[in-house]
Amino acid sequence: MLHTAFIVNAPMFFQGLWEDELSVTIDKATLQKIKITGGESHPEMLEMIEESELPDIYGGECSCKA
Repeated sequence: MLHTAFIVNAPMFFQGLWEDELSVTIDKATLQKIKITGGESHPEMLEMIEESELPDIYGGECSCKA
């Protein structure tokens, strides 16, 4: 059972592909659990993951490998 899935640092072309082709094939309940983030800031991830456990490349404090 999916709680939340993050698609991190998605390229710009992916947004159009996602909206036009991919998302229409996914159940609405599942679709609400998928979050797409780009850029260097991932505020939605910080709402769900402790900052100390989130790798620093995603805006957290962990210096672990992502």
